[in-house]
Amino acid sequence: MVVHSQTLRASASEVHAMIEGAVRHGTTMKVEGNYVDSHGQTEIGFGVTRVLGFDLLPRIKQIKKVKLYRVESGEGDLYPRLTPAMTPVGPDRAELRPDDQVHHRDQAGHRLHRGDPAPVHCTGGLGHDRLSAVTPREIIAWRDHLTTAGNRGRDNTPAPMAPATVNNHLAHLSALFTWITAHAPEGLLRHGDPTKKVAPLPLPAPQPRALAAAQVRTVKNVVDRIETFHELKGRRHRGAATPRVHAHALPLRDRAIIYLLFGTGLRRAELVGLNLDQLEPANPERLRQAKKARLIGVRGKGRTSRTVFLGRDARQALADYLDQERPGDAAASTGPAALLLSAASIAARQPDGHLSARSINTIVGEIGRLHDAQMPDPDRKLGTLRPHDARHTFAYGLSQASGHNRAELERRLGHANDRYLRLYTNPPDDIAADYVEDL
Repeated sequence: MVVHSQTLRASASEVHAMIEGAVRHGTTMKVEGNYVDSHGQTEIGFGVTRVLGFDLLPRIKQIKKVKLYRVESGEGDLYPRLTPAMTPVGPDRAELRPDDQVHHRDQAGHRLHRGDPAPVHCTGGLGHDRLSAVTPREIIAWRDHLTTAGNRGRDNTPAPMAPATVNNHLAHLSALFTWITAHAPEGLLRHGDPTKKVAPLPLPAPQPRALAAAQVRTVKNVVDRIETFHELKGRRHRGAATPRVHAHALPLRDRAIIYLLFGTGLRRAELVGLNLDQLEPANPERLRQAKKARLIGVRGKGRTSRTVFLGRDARQALADYLDQERPGDAAASTGPAALLLSAASIAARQPDGHLSARSINTIVGEIGRLHDAQMPDPDRKLGTLRPHDARHTFAYGLSQASGHNRAELERRLGHANDRYLRLYTNPPDDIAADYVEDL
C-alpha cells in the first residue's frame, strides 16, 4: 500500500519496493536489487500493450536459477491468471492483432505512468487508436505534446519534459514500430514505419554544475559540525557526558557520504552499492594512518568496473564512521556487508542494510539546506544541492589537477562520452567570468 498526501499513482520505485517486499517475505528467493527504467520504455511498452488489450508482467531476472513449482496438467483452473502469462505473445494471436480488436478503457483520471502515455494522447488528441492509421505527422504532434506537457507538476498540472527524455520516448517508440513492421500482417503499415521521418529534438548544451572553491569549503565546514545539528536540545539532555542525537540520525555516516561524493565523483548507485570488502584498508585505525586508500571493483554504468582512490578528508571521515557508528548497525544486518548502512532503528530498512539511491538525495539535499541556513552571503548559497553536483565538482578539480588528462578522467569517472568529458573541464561560472574580466 502506498500512502500519499495527495491522490497519486504509485511511482515505478514504489511498485518495485512492493514487489521486492512480497518476494522477500513470501518466497525463499534472494533479491539482489531492483532497477527502475526512467527513460520512457516503461511508459511506451506498458501503454501500447494496454491498448492491445493485455498487460505486461514484471520481469524477474535470473529466474532460471530459482526452483519453481509448475502447475500440474489439468489444474489450470486453479490459477486462471497464470494462463495468459504462460502464453507467448505474438501477432498471430487474433485477440492481439492491432487492427482487429483494439480496446482502450480510458478511465477517468487513469494514468499508466507519471506522464501522459501515448495511448491516451492518441485516443484523446488524435481521435483514433488504430496503429495502421498513425502517420509521421501524428508522431511529430505527440513529440511536441511531450515537449510542452509530457510531465505532471506537483499540483498535477501539465509540465514540460526534458528534450533528452522526449528523445528516449521516440527511440522506444521507433523500436516498437520496427518490431511491428517486421512481424505485422502485410499491409498493416501501408506507408511504412511512421517514426523514420521524425527527427529527435536538439539537445541543449550541458551546463557545468561544479561548485566554486569557496562553496566547497563552506560545505565541508558544515559537515564537520554536522553532529551539532542532530543533537537533542531539550533540558533533560543538557550536560550529558555524551550528547544524544535524534532517532535514526547518523551524522558521521552523512559526513562520510559528502566527503566520498566530493572526493571521488561516485554516482549515487555506485555509492550505495559499495561493500565493506571493497575498501582497502578497511580497518579504521589503519585507514587513519594510511597515505593511500582505495575502493576496488566499483561497478559503474555499462557493466564497467574501476578503482577509486580516497583523499585525506574522505579517509578520515570513513574511519570515524567505521569506528563509531557502523558497528551498531552492522549487527542488525544480514547478507553482504554494505559499506554505508541505514540506521538499525528503521523498521523498513533492507535486511542487508543497504541505503537506497533516493536516500542519498535526501541526505545531500538536507546538508545543502543546512549550509544555506548558515550562510549569510547570497553568492555562496547553493540552492538545491544534488549528488551529481558533487560529481561535477570532483571532475572539474580532477581535470585541473591532472592537466586535463582525458585518460585519467575516463578511469576515475567511469565515463567515455566526449560530450560529458568536455563538460567536466568547463569551469564554474565565477571562474569563467574571471577569465574575461580584463580582456
